[in-house]
Amino acid sequence: MGQIGSYNSPIKVNEENNLEISGNLQVSGNLAASVDLGYTSYFALINQSGASDPIAIELQNTTGATITWSRASTGSYRATANSSIFTEDKTLVLYNLGSAIQYVGATIGWSRVSDTIIQLDISSGSSDGLTDGTFEVKIFN
Repeated sequence: MGQIGSYNSPIKVNEENNLEISGNLQVSGNLAASVDLGYTSYFALINQSGASDPIAIELQNTTGATITWSRASTGSYRATANSSIFTEDKTLVLYNLGSAIQYVGATIGWSRVSDTIIQLDISSGSSDGLTDGTFEVKIFN
């Protein structure tokens, strides 16, 4: 096992030329940005009321696309990307309705309308409204 430098370093190179680190490692910068996770993702908090389009508070977006939100009809909302990122059989959507009490017992679902549109559907009668709903999409390589 080799050592880096002429002192007893906590970083060593083993026989397979892999780094071995003992102790604490401090990283400055964004380590995740340089690691291929096998997918890109978009994560946002969604708020909506009445007939208005949803408002997204974007928390993370590594897709390279800009995503805008619209209300298609009562209980139907669309996330539209400005480029073809929602690849068939490689797109996963996870979402919840947040603290919108009127949706207790509602049926929720999503569909990939196209390479640029994901639609959320909430069947709860004639009510609209989301309060801090979460929406996450992962697009796998």
